[in-house]
Amino acid sequence: MKFGVVPVEQALGAILAHGVRHGDGVFKKGRVVSAEDISALQAAEIREVTVAQLEAEDVGEDIAARQLAVALAGQGVSAQQAFTGRANLHSSVNGLVVVDRTRANAINHIDESLTLATLPSHTVVAPKQMLATVKVIPFAVHQNVLSQALDIVGDRPLLHVRLFQRKRIGLVITKVLQSKPSILAKSETSVRDRLQALGLELQNVLTVSHQRGEVEAAIRKLHAE
Repeated sequence: MKFGVVPVEQALGAILAHGVRHGDGVFKKGRVVSAEDISALQAAEIREVTVAQLEAEDVGEDIAARQLAVALAGQGVSAQQAFTGRANLHSSVNGLVVVDRTRANAINHIDESLTLATLPSHTVVAPKQMLATVKVIPFAVHQNVLSQALDIVGDRPLLHVRLFQRKRIGLVITKVLQSKPSILAKSETSVRDRLQALGLELQNVLTVSHQRGEVEAAIRKLHAE
């Protein structure tokens, strides 16, 4: 990728490295210069612009970010469309995100032009939650860099969301003489709400004295059910 100042008439197809004000407004950073843009810049008496010009072995930022994001996405993960060199990956289910940290780190060590950031492995996630982002730092990445990243992924996506298993859930709450009924009820509500947020249901609640024998009996009863 070539980067520098060029005469406006030579900027066709190049990418603006900075925003440029002209007579009718502003051309934003990252804009691909068209023939009409050149005419507008010349009309505003702008003679030079700073641009990035892609070479034969360069892959545009959005294309590269999207390709890698799609390769990374395993079960329960969806890759979003890339924008300004960034492609985010979101969860499509409730579960635990699982990340292959070794391969993720390997991708981040290829070249400073390409980065991958993820949530910590085994984080609890919900649908539409962002799990990771792929970012191309400049306006393009060299094909060799992208190829190395894709080779690391291969046919084994390194980001998955493992679904929570549907299980029957019981809760044992223990109490002492000074335990207030309101506190016991709040404890049950707190656990029930946390489970419901994961798509699970609390089916049986036993409240017993804070004694080993009663706790053991309650656990055995729930286990038998």
